[in-house]
Amino acid sequence: MSVTKRQDLLLAGWCLAAVALGAWLRAQHLADPTGLAWDEHHFVRTAQNYLTGARDWNDHPPLGKLLIAQGIRWFGDDSWGWRASALASGWANIALAGLLAGRLFQNWRAGVIAAALLAGDGFFIAYSRTALLDGVVATFTLATACAAVRARSALGIGLGAVLLGLGCAVKFSVVVMLVPLVAVALVGPAPRWASWLVLLAPLSYLWIYQYGLMLQHRPHGVGDVITATRELYEHHAKLTDGKHMLISSWYSWLLPHKPIPMRYAEVDGMVRSMTSMGNPLLWWAGSVSILATLGALSAVAAQRVRAFVRARATPLQTIGALDGAELWCLALWALPVLPWVLSRRDSYIYHYLPAYGFAVVLVAGKLARLIDQRRRLGWLGLGAVTLCAWWVSPVNAELPVTRAGYEARLWLPAWRRARQKPPAPPPAPAPKLPPRATQ
Repeated sequence: MSVTKRQDLLLAGWCLAAVALGAWLRAQHLADPTGLAWDEHHFVRTAQNYLTGARDWNDHPPLGKLLIAQGIRWFGDDSWGWRASALASGWANIALAGLLAGRLFQNWRAGVIAAALLAGDGFFIAYSRTALLDGVVATFTLATACAAVRARSALGIGLGAVLLGLGCAVKFSVVVMLVPLVAVALVGPAPRWASWLVLLAPLSYLWIYQYGLMLQHRPHGVGDVITATRELYEHHAKLTDGKHMLISSWYSWLLPHKPIPMRYAEVDGMVRSMTSMGNPLLWWAGSVSILATLGALSAVAAQRVRAFVRARATPLQTIGALDGAELWCLALWALPVLPWVLSRRDSYIYHYLPAYGFAVVLVAGKLARLIDQRRRLGWLGLGAVTLCAWWVSPVNAELPVTRAGYEARLWLPAWRRARQKPPAPPPAPAPKLPPRATQ
């Protein structure tokens, strides 16, 4: 067996082990705590209402809560059933990152590395273990992007449109993925008439919303969906007071300095915690990769402008080289961040989760190429990032560690806000929107 083949087998085995570990971290002790924690009551209570025909008093479209309701129907009205849909989306995110990276970089190594990196990252692990909507939003965002970049026919465009509509039926923010889908439909290899299939997105959204209204025994015509959508949009547009302690601006997400403390318990000197702080090495590698790609794009753009001004070339000719896969990753990263740049809406670190997934894909592509070109350096980078992920995983997956171990893993004081206790859920849903830990 050649040296290259042995090293490829080692890479595949290493990444497969990382994926298996990440899948296990998401599922182990999923039912703990047995009660509702953090903001789970806002979504679980509404999911229970869907099953009984009561009103949805939550401030998001219905699909995410319908998925929680389906978990309750299949696995029971307990903590396992509440979190089953989040676990399923967490596993799906691993596969989607691998598929997206493999397609963009045309390299199977990029695919397996992306799956391994995302599987071990604590940001994604935490939102795979709790009955919230953000992990599901990341799933539909990644899935829509994957369908768009892989679309070679009308079927691919249609699939991407349906995924886009379903994502918007979880949270409105997924609508930004309309941009790459329309771009691929207009200039990609699919037939031109396939661009009309983008209309499947609003139809999918409409059908899901109608179904949610119907379960509540409310009017569910097209006009009713439009009215409900407008009311939700206006509600979110007014969330600009900026008073919550965990509000973080979009540019701070590159660091980050305000991860969400989702669970914390200390018994007999052992800490079990779950924070949205991901793998620091991967997080910072993603931020540096995004900034480096943006810098390269700016440099080439400036070069082209100078050449045009000096009449040495016409615009848009090849002056300098830019990697298409990296530009795709940059664009896909920027789209989910853009609404928080342009609006005054209060923002939190979990709004970064879909964009962070594309940063992970970019890092995976760079590592794969580094392994191809400078194998030892590439292996050093991959090993450092994955070993750091395993080291910090206890504070994301609620594995017991000592207080000293907890503080060693969250070594910045700003990351250790988790020592505050999460809010207790109310005994019953209120008729109006209750105050939330975060919006």
